[in-house]
Amino acid sequence: MTSRFLPVIALITSCFPAVVLGQPRFHVGVEAGVPFTDTLSSSFYSSSNAARSSVDSYHSVTKRLLIGPAFRVDLPKGFGLEFDAIYQRVDYDHLTVSSTPSSPTSTLFYSRSFQQTSANRWQFPMLVQYNWTLSKTKLFTEVGPSISWIGNSQGTSQSIGISGGTTVSSSQNISGGGGTLAGFTAGAGVDLPLLHHHLRPEFRFSHWFSPLSGSTTGVLALVPVSGFIVAGSAGSAFHTNQNEASFLLGLSF
Repeated sequence: MTSRFLPVIALITSCFPAVVLGQPRFHVGVEAGVPFTDTLSSSFYSSSNAARSSVDSYHSVTKRLLIGPAFRVDLPKGFGLEFDAIYQRVDYDHLTVSSTPSSPTSTLFYSRSFQQTSANRWQFPMLVQYNWTLSKTKLFTEVGPSISWIGNSQGTSQSIGISGGTTVSSSQNISGGGGTLAGFTAGAGVDLPLLHHHLRPEFRFSHWFSPLSGSTTGVLALVPVSGFIVAGSAGSAFHTNQNEASFLLGLSF
């Protein structure tokens, strides 16, 4: 995975002599925007036959706000470097249902578990930028490695199991899930002067090398019910969409 970043790292390193020979200009600001794509991917799976039926549903509603600080340095020859910390709230619901109908040789077995989890998500793109002027309009493009981190998750889980005439249920709070993904980010936008500041609308695209970002631990307890194990899920991961697109509006000083 590190080898995929080598060309970008080489480009960043090549900019350092320009910092020494030229006069860099530093900017601090804020980025705010909206995602065009779902942050977490939803899924639904069901199967049914004479012996067993099951449902596995994973659902997430994307929070339409991205916001965070931005740090940029303008270098000679139109180059620049930018580092952002973009915050977003994420959540998901995970439902699993399994049932086995009763027969002369077996009793009814039914289990259901439902989990609701929310967490904080941060994206840390490290971008090499190139600026140029077209018809008196200053444009820029950017590309570089990016990190997605999900943590501080909190949620609840409920489960119920029925076997024969026995019913067992459990409910508990959950926390501690999340993880880190590596990827790359590319974008393009316009740099507009605004009262000695910079207003920078842009479009960005990010690709993550893995769709999963950790798992939530301690989701459900293992409960024995008349010889069966009910609600034995080890946890659910944050199913990140591997391809993300967003619009950001930056204001820097």
